[in-house]
Amino acid sequence: MRRPGPPLRAEVSSTLASRRLDSVSITTESGLVLECLLSAPRSGGRWPAVILVGGYRTGRRAAALAGERFSGIAFACDYPWRNPGSYSLPELLARLPRIRSALVSTPHALRSATTWLLSRPDVDSSRVAAVGASLGVPFVIAWAADDGRVAPIALLYGGAPLAGLLDAALRRSVKSGLVRGPLAGIGAAGLRPLEPGRHAAGLGRHPTLVIVAADDERIPAELGENLGRLSGGRVVRVAGRHLTPNADSLLALLTDTTAAWLDGIWGGGTTRR
Repeated sequence: MRRPGPPLRAEVSSTLASRRLDSVSITTESGLVLECLLSAPRSGGRWPAVILVGGYRTGRRAAALAGERFSGIAFACDYPWRNPGSYSLPELLARLPRIRSALVSTPHALRSATTWLLSRPDVDSSRVAAVGASLGVPFVIAWAADDGRVAPIALLYGGAPLAGLLDAALRRSVKSGLVRGPLAGIGAAGLRPLEPGRHAAGLGRHPTLVIVAADDERIPAELGENLGRLSGGRVVRVAGRHLTPNADSLLALLTDTTAAWLDGIWGGGTTRR
């Protein structure tokens, strides 16, 4: 596993909006490229910042979604790898070592992106939070639990252990539990650096929020509850199914809930009404 190191290059382009919306391309020393979006207030000063890692199809759009209600800086990046599910089976098998390397290197790439964000003069380095949602939760835990520059940590619609998450993800395509269980176990073993339980001690050093959906069809609620126990943090239970980018009212609820929790820690208004 290669550590990307500090950002080698960052390119920023701006878009006119009610808030400043910047496209950011970060290239790490190892060649990984993060395509990111930064939503920030246009007025001067130093602002709290939230680094967001969403589901695969959310990616950097999470910054724009959160920026509509969060008064600080929202920063989110696309994953620096192609969705493994987009390959055919022969392609997947041939690329498996490369895919695994990219997956387990993602937390280090996020650390590199954090270094770039903290170099900005408008970021209050004493108030930087990490937020993971859905697929982004294991990557956030593997990165932020051991990064002393980032606290607190909010984990939305995630779960543990990794084998359970993979088993749930395979249910649609692999009906037999006798086949699905061993496959999930092999996958979890190969992705052991991302196992949430390995970083549970690090989570205990950060204020942590875990939000669990009661009827989540993608990540069973018991996996979310287990993540809450591992983190030792505050667990908030909500009704409904899994989070989607088009669920505007749910996104607003989750943003406001997370921002209110951050307010309690940071002592300042972070939610725009």
